[in-house]
Amino acid sequence: MADAGHVAWDMERFNFLNSDTDFDSIHPSMQRISRLNQNYGLYEVIPGIYQVRGFDLSDITFVRGKTGWIVIDPLVSAEPARAALELF
Repeated sequence: MADAGHVAWDMERFNFLNSDTDFDSIHPSMQRISRLNQNYGLYEVIPGIYQVRGFDLSDITFVRGKTGWIVIDPLVSAEPARAALELF
């Protein structure tokens, strides 16, 4: 939920992507990545690099640096970014 009370992100709105249907209006590679994004959660890409996927239109990546964490692509809106950070 957004701080203002509306829904900030709703994964269920994208459940149609889980069907076996190929959509003429979606490029096949975009459809594939959209379906993969339905597998939301925290992933370790390689040691020291983590992604939270499916919390927004983009993924958020955390990279362990020598003095702290580097955050790449901090999502579209604050509330999903906060939820991703809490999960991480």
